[in-house]
Amino acid sequence: MGQNDKLLNKNYILMVQGNAVSALGDILYSVAIGFWVYEASGSSALMGIMSSIAMFVRMFLLPFSGAIIDRCDRKHIIVGMDVIRGVLMLMVGYLAINGSLSIPLVLIAAFLSALCTTFFSPAISTALIDIIPASRMVQGQSIYSSTQMILNLVGNAISGALVAFSGVGWIIIANGVSYLLSALSEAFICLPYSSHEKTKWSIKKVWQDMQKGLTIIINDHDLNFFIPYALIINF
Repeated sequence: MGQNDKLLNKNYILMVQGNAVSALGDILYSVAIGFWVYEASGSSALMGIMSSIAMFVRMFLLPFSGAIIDRCDRKHIIVGMDVIRGVLMLMVGYLAINGSLSIPLVLIAAFLSALCTTFFSPAISTALIDIIPASRMVQGQSIYSSTQMILNLVGNAISGALVAFSGVGWIIIANGVSYLLSALSEAFICLPYSSHEKTKWSIKKVWQDMQKGLTIIINDHDLNFFIPYALIINF
């Protein structure tokens, strides 16, 4: 087996461990902030509004963010979005600890975090394709997905106890730290440049890329059926 076929290379390990740390922090944060919102307002509807904000931001902006990321440095996007979310969570956690956090601030934080995720997720997806050797693609994606699933189970299992033990504010602080640790890990990843990344992006070029994508979807019978169906289920 050649060196180029090695799955557990430096880039892959850094990517998986960085995302594992931030994913666990995300799970703990979602439970903690949900608890805080319900305690502060007594309304479960507000928790639904927070989830809706994230969903609609991704649904409407993901086509634009994907086209923009194709022409930008993905490593800068990945590290930058984690740094922004880390600082944002540290600010939210500080306000929660000091009793200054409010519902409008939580909703604003949810919007900004969803905006960062909208750029982060497609950048990670395309980066994994470049990092994982072609002969190990299925295995590499499987390990990555399994890691996220296990952390989801573990996070949900311990989140309630941690919120009760340490308080909401410190859980949010921990989430902020997890994002910064993730960014630190990702900063050492080496990603190859694509042909698109070497060209400057503009609104016209982004629109042209989106049109090409729509043309492929319309002309492909399977995609033509699957994508609208998936959107309806998610909605």
